[in-house]
Amino acid sequence: MKFLITDQDGTLIVEAPFTSLAISYGFHEKNMRDVNRYMQRELSYEELTKVFVDELISRNAKRRDIEKILKGLTPVNGLSSLLERLNGNGLAVLSGGFIEVSEIHGILPKFKEHYGLRLLYNEGGVISGRTHFEGTSEGKLLTLQRIVTSHDLSLRDICYLGDSGNDYLVAKELVNNGGTFIMVQPEQDGDESHHYKKHEYGEIEKLCSLASKVISSLEEVIPFIE
Repeated sequence: MKFLITDQDGTLIVEAPFTSLAISYGFHEKNMRDVNRYMQRELSYEELTKVFVDELISRNAKRRDIEKILKGLTPVNGLSSLLERLNGNGLAVLSGGFIEVSEIHGILPKFKEHYGLRLLYNEGGVISGRTHFEGTSEGKLLTLQRIVTSHDLSLRDICYLGDSGNDYLVAKELVNNGGTFIMVQPEQDGDESHHYKKHEYGEIEKLCSLASKVISSLEEVIPFIE
């Protein structure tokens, strides 16, 4: 049996919540300009997520409306089957996105630990800020190492699911130390949801080359963890 650690956006959920929220609140073009600045190293990841949330704050976005948008995101095919087959070996969700997406879609109860951004709201239910998680490739790698150490495991005990550039260092570390990396490529409509993630650390083919398997349905993960 292997312990499962997984990315969220593009891995468990098809769409990127950043993109869905930016489109819904009318600042998608500005968001893509900010993403391009991030790709050019003009913004840090923390700065990128702050300017994104500042846009929501400027529009007085309400919790009930944000959660309705997040609830409408599409689970990757086979998610429910994978969650049903987890038997205490769901170790962590490790995401550069908003962790409440996994909360809303019933994913978090199956995992012992959860790492990601979280939106904050005032007493009136209007967005007021966000907590930060360093959802870059380097940040995810450091968090993976802390998780493995704290649970007295080795990297050989880990199966990791990812889809894009900010999963690269985790995938490389696992493959070099006997762990398992599975690349998830869900079917989607060819939008720009993961534009910045797929190019942050090189072409997607580089990540695929590290994978034990490239899958489109999460049911295909089950044989690797049982």
